[in-house]
Amino acid sequence: MSPLLLFTLFAAAMASFGAFVIWLGSRSRRRFDRALVLVLVAMMVSMSGGALLYETLPPLLGIEIAIFLSMWIMVAGIGYLVGQLLEPENAPPPTPRGLATFRGIVIAGGLGTEAMLGLALALASGSFALRGGPGVALTALLTSAWFLLPMTLEMALSFLLIRKELPTFAAALLGLQPALMALSPTLAPAGSSTALVVAGGAVMTVLFVLIMEYFTRHRSLQSGVFGYVTVVLGVYAVMMAGLFLWQYDGNPALFALSVVLEMVLFFDAVLSPTRFQGEATVVWDLKAGVVFGIILLVFVAEFFMGATFDLALDGRSAFLALLPNVPAGPTLATSVGPWFLEGIFFVTTVLGSSWFLLMMGLEMGALIVFKMLGTRSRETRVRLGLVLGAFFLYTLYLPAFYFAPDTLRWIPMVGWSMGFGTGGGFFPPLLFVLLATYAISAVLSLLFGARQLCSGLCSAALMYQGSFYDSLKTFNRRSPVGRKLLGSRISRLYGAVFSLSWASITVAAVLSYLNHIGTIQWTVYGEDVAYFTYVLYFDLLWYLVFVSIPFVGTYACVSSGYCYWGTFNQLLGRLGFFRLKARDPATCVACTTKPCTKACPVGLTDLPAGFIKNGEFRALKCIGVGDCVESCPYDNILFWDVRHWLRDRLGHGRREAPSFPAPRKVPGSPVLADETTLRMVAPHR
Repeated sequence: MSPLLLFTLFAAAMASFGAFVIWLGSRSRRRFDRALVLVLVAMMVSMSGGALLYETLPPLLGIEIAIFLSMWIMVAGIGYLVGQLLEPENAPPPTPRGLATFRGIVIAGGLGTEAMLGLALALASGSFALRGGPGVALTALLTSAWFLLPMTLEMALSFLLIRKELPTFAAALLGLQPALMALSPTLAPAGSSTALVVAGGAVMTVLFVLIMEYFTRHRSLQSGVFGYVTVVLGVYAVMMAGLFLWQYDGNPALFALSVVLEMVLFFDAVLSPTRFQGEATVVWDLKAGVVFGIILLVFVAEFFMGATFDLALDGRSAFLALLPNVPAGPTLATSVGPWFLEGIFFVTTVLGSSWFLLMMGLEMGALIVFKMLGTRSRETRVRLGLVLGAFFLYTLYLPAFYFAPDTLRWIPMVGWSMGFGTGGGFFPPLLFVLLATYAISAVLSLLFGARQLCSGLCSAALMYQGSFYDSLKTFNRRSPVGRKLLGSRISRLYGAVFSLSWASITVAAVLSYLNHIGTIQWTVYGEDVAYFTYVLYFDLLWYLVFVSIPFVGTYACVSSGYCYWGTFNQLLGRLGFFRLKARDPATCVACTTKPCTKACPVGLTDLPAGFIKNGEFRALKCIGVGDCVESCPYDNILFWDVRHWLRDRLGHGRREAPSFPAPRKVPGSPVLADETTLRMVAPHR
C-alpha cells in the first residue's frame, strides 16, 4: 500500500474518531468525562504529529520520535485520569470560564490534528512544498483539499451525532455549515472554481433566507440562538470578502482565516448544544444598533458574494473594464480624492451588476413569497406576484441580460430607472423614449396611484416588502429620523430632501445636455454627469439608506422624498383616482388601538383621522402597499381606484349596507371592540 493511500485512510479514520471525541465532549458532565476527552485529544495530536514526523524526517528517526512521544503522552494521560478518579463527590461544578477553556482545548486539538495530517498528506502526494515562509505555507494548507476535506467530514459526522439534541432551526444552521465547507472554491483545480462559487453562493443565500424568516416569526429569541446567528453572519461576511480577494489577486489569506473561524464557531456550538435550548430571552428588534448590525453583515456578505460572482462568471478583465481609471496624484493629499472615487465606482459597479441583482432578487424574492403565503388579501397576493415578475423582468432581465452593458446609458427607461439625462448622446428618438416613459407612468399613477411604481415596478418593493424587512417598520415610530417623517404632512426634512434630489437631478441633466451639444466638456472621469448622478443615488446612497432602516425607518425613499422618480408618480397619484376608503367610519371611531397605523410601512399615522373625518384617506406618501387593509380586524378598509370609479359610473358598483362583523383577531393585536360598542357609535340611518 502506498504511503499516500495509507495516510488518506488514516486521515479519514482520524476525522471519524475526532467527530466521536467531539460528541463525547458535548455529553461530558463530570470532571472525569472531560479529562477523558482531553486525553483522547492529546492522543490524536500525538498520532497526527507522528505521521507528520514520519513524512518530514528520515523514516527510522521519525518513527522512533513518534513512538517516544506517544508513549509519554499515554503515560501522562493515564496518570491524569487516575487523579480525576479521586474527585470528591461534592466537588463544585465547573465555571463558565472553565467550560470555555475545555472547549477551546478540544477545538484547538482537533484543528491541529487535521492540520498536521493534512500537511503530511500534502507532502506525501508531492504536490505541496514548504516555501514562501510559514504564513504562506499555512494559508496554502488551510485552503487545500488536504485540510478542508477531512475537516468537512469531521464536521458532518459531528453534526449527525448530535442532530437529535438540537432544535429544528439550530439543526438547519449547523447542517448547512459542512455543506458550505465542502463547496469551498479553493478545492477546485486552478481555473475551474466557478461551479463551486455559484453552488456555495446558493447555499449561503438559502442560509440568509432561513435566518431572516426565522427572525420574522420569532420576535423573542433564545440568547444562544441569537448570539450564534450574529457571529455566523460576521464570519460569512469575512468569508465572502476573502473569496473576492482570492478571485481578484489569488491571495487566500482572508479566506483561510474565515475557514478557521467557521470551524471554531461550529465545533464550539456542537460541544455545547444546550445553548440552543431554554426560554426566549432576547427581543431582537428592540435595539436599533443590533438590527443595524444584522442588516449590515448580511449586506456586506451579499455585496462580496455579488463581486465574487462577477469575477468568477464574467472574468477579472471584464470586471476591471467596467471600472474607470481615476489617476492618483503624486502625493497622499492629491491621491485621497481619486481613491475615494475609485471606491465609489467599485461599489456601484458591483451593486449594479447582473449577478448581484440576481442573487439579491432570489433572496428578497423568497421573503416576498413567505409574505404572500401569510396574507389573506387576494389583491395583495396578486400585487406581490407582480412585484416578483416586475423585478426579474424590468430590473434584472432587460438591463442585465437583454441589453448589452454599453447600451444601458442610452436607454433611460432601462439603464436610468426612468431618469433624466442624455447618456451616451442626445438625439430625437431618445428624447421621445424619455417623454413617453414619463407620460405612460403618469397615466398609470393617475389611474391606479403611485402604487404602480413604488409598490410594483420599483425594486424597492421587492426589498422593503419581504417578510423580514417588512417587520422592521416598527422603526418608523422609534427611529430618530422616522419619527420626524411620520404622517402625511410634508415636514421640513421632507421638503429639504425632496428639493435637493430634484435640484441635483435637474442640474445634472442640464450639464449632460450642454456637454453633448459641445457647449461644455464636463464628465466624471469619462462618465456622463447625469448617468453618474443616477448611479450615485441608486447604486450607492439608496443602499446606504436601506441598510440604515433602524435609524431612518422603512421605505425612507418614499417617506423622505429621496426618490425623484417616486415623488413624480406620488404627486400624480395624489391628484388621481386612487385612495383608501373605510366601509364604515364608525368602526374606525370604536377602534381603540388603530393597528392600521402600525402596519403602514410608510408611517402614515393619520390614517384613522382621514377615515373618520372623510370616510377615505388620500396622501402624497400613500403608495398602496395594503398592509393597513390586511391589519384591520374588521375588514373595514378597501382600495379604490379607476376600476371602482368606472363601476360606479356604469351603475355596477355594489351599495353595501352598513354591517358590523365580529372582530377578527390579528396576530399581535388585541381584539379592539365588540359588536355592541360598534352599534352604539354607528350613526342612525
